[in-house]
Amino acid sequence: MYPCIPSIDAGGWPVHFGAMPDQKNEEFSDGNAAAGDGKGCIYCGEAAVSDEHIFGKWLNKKRPAKNRTSTKLIVINTGIHSIIQPRMPSTKNGGIFTTKSRRVCISCNGGWLSKIQSATKPAVEKLISDEVVELSPEELVALRAWAVNASLLLDLSDARTSATLKSDFAHFYLHQTPPIRWRIWVGRYKGKEWVGGKSRHVGGAAKLITEPDHSTYNFQLSIWNVDPVFFLVVSAHDDRYLPNFSRFEKFLKPIWPEQRAKFVWPTTFIAGDSEMEEMTRFML
Repeated sequence: MYPCIPSIDAGGWPVHFGAMPDQKNEEFSDGNAAAGDGKGCIYCGEAAVSDEHIFGKWLNKKRPAKNRTSTKLIVINTGIHSIIQPRMPSTKNGGIFTTKSRRVCISCNGGWLSKIQSATKPAVEKLISDEVVELSPEELVALRAWAVNASLLLDLSDARTSATLKSDFAHFYLHQTPPIRWRIWVGRYKGKEWVGGKSRHVGGAAKLITEPDHSTYNFQLSIWNVDPVFFLVVSAHDDRYLPNFSRFEKFLKPIWPEQRAKFVWPTTFIAGDSEMEEMTRFML
């Protein structure tokens, strides 16, 4: 059993397990997902001639960084248990805070996305100070938007593993808030393997033969750290594919969906290398 997709295991819905989609499968890369042909601004459609820093260039001045990894998953259900077949992970060297995306136009980059970066900076600086602080509702709004944009651009950084829905990009462009089927957490990290900054993105797909059109359901996970803080973002085409991170609850503080309680930092428990690795491989 794989607790990351409990609804598949519990429900026993039959999943199409004929030919496995390969890295160029249109159902995975170009159907539900937004990677497309890699042309034009992913938000407004204008010519993408701008270099957008995925996490914000202001972070590059604060933190050296390691690398980023992306992995593609295919989920098969035998009716008894789930089989998850990962593709070989793709590791890209270089600091994650210098990583840029050419899927954002000058207007979006220098306009509303720049405002999000500016509004987020004070909140992130409070978190990485590791001192007792309280984030305001406005700071949480900015932090969520920043996390969504970073996750979206991480998803686009490798078209082979892109799994985020086109509708999610459209929602974020129109509302600048996380889509409803997204979950965002923040936590504390102390260890060696992720020191300096590291990211991982996992994209996956599953097909249910019980659906009339045999639709493919996509899901993705993005995780990165800005010492001593890490961010975890997951999304899915369908609620049944949202992973259950309850086993890591003591390390995670949710910021989306919106919480009623005040956001007071820091958390009591700190994730180490083993917990980070387990969370990054939770969908594997």
